[in-house]
Amino acid sequence: MVTSKIARWVNLTYPKHNNLPGGAPRINQLQKFKFGHTSLQRNDFESYLPWVKWCRDQADMLNKIQPMVKWRPRDVEMACFTDEKGILPQI
Repeated sequence: MVTSKIARWVNLTYPKHNNLPGGAPRINQLQKFKFGHTSLQRNDFESYLPWVKWCRDQADMLNKIQPMVKWRPRDVEMACFTDEKGILPQI
């Protein structure tokens, strides 16, 4: 799921979250949303698909780091949704 709040978070933080901890670029990278209106539009769809893949990859990485938690892509999305200031650490 993506909302205007998520689009703002992605636009604020995508450069920071497109690299792995060692600095290597991630395979599935976030793309900036065009977000030229008060809500998301059809032209934002090209940024939505990378968002979905990024959430899946992030959940997989978190499950390797914290195997007892059982992270889902939805959990990643909700963490980003609540991170209004863009201070979530890079993983």
